[in-house]
Amino acid sequence: MEVEVRRSSRRLRSQISPAEREVQAKRIKLEKQKVQEAWERRPFIQYEGKVKYHTDMIDCAMICDNLL
Repeated sequence: MEVEVRRSSRRLRSQISPAEREVQAKRIKLEKQKVQEAWERRPFIQYEGKVKYHTDMIDCAMICDNLL
């Protein structure tokens, strides 16, 4: 009599070892830090023009037509 062993498709434990998980966490932390530093190094954009606010639908449509 043969017994067939079936493996569940669900994983009960992570396949990543604790050492690999630590390395992966450090890598992710460094990547986030690089992105944050790049964000902080961006120059401030100084706009000295006029800002016009339009809240009515017809005003928004007219502005869009002017852009096209």
